[in-house]
Amino acid sequence: MIQYDILDLTKIIGATPTMPLDAPNHYMLVIPTNGFVKPSTQSLVMGCGFAKQMADLIPGLDKELGQKVTMWGNTVQTTTSYGWTIFTLPVKPGIAVYDGTNCVQHMRHRFKVGDYITGWGCRADLGLLRASLKQLKTHILEYQTRNHTGVTISTEVYMPRPGCGAGELKWADVKSVLEDEFDQWMALHSDISVHVCALRSDEFTI
Repeated sequence: MIQYDILDLTKIIGATPTMPLDAPNHYMLVIPTNGFVKPSTQSLVMGCGFAKQMADLIPGLDKELGQKVTMWGNTVQTTTSYGWTIFTLPVKPGIAVYDGTNCVQHMRHRFKVGDYITGWGCRADLGLLRASLKQLKTHILEYQTRNHTGVTISTEVYMPRPGCGAGELKWADVKSVLEDEFDQWMALHSDISVHVCALRSDEFTI
């Protein structure tokens, strides 16, 4: 079962030392992202929410991820920092055609139906979230770590509420997708725990 934690993820990055060979846990962090790469800098747009916090904390993260998205598309990408394995989780496209509903509220006055919207201006998409979670599960298994005896060590995966906040998805809808993708899967992989984090308890009731 997913664990829902009241936790500021920015406070624990860097607090966990680089993982030694016999560490009891392997820590993984998930960053919800869009797929728009700035043509001038080849940097992934990480301008708000948890993505911005991580880009501010980890120098060059937006550039590294932008290069990977340019090469492999708007899919789950991987890097490491502070001893953590870090995954992106695309919840917004790179670009979309405005259909009257798929742009964030504060930008809708700029567009008419049929206009193109850059990914960071889009609302998050539940279908893309689900597809990204399926990719993420594969990546988690690929990046699990074994100790010197060949035993897989416990894996702790942390993420904010993906697609909520700047993505404007309803938490109840996101929670349903998360539990549908993770609960039975985690029952098959008991050495993996998934933590969805928020700053306040009321964020899990909105």
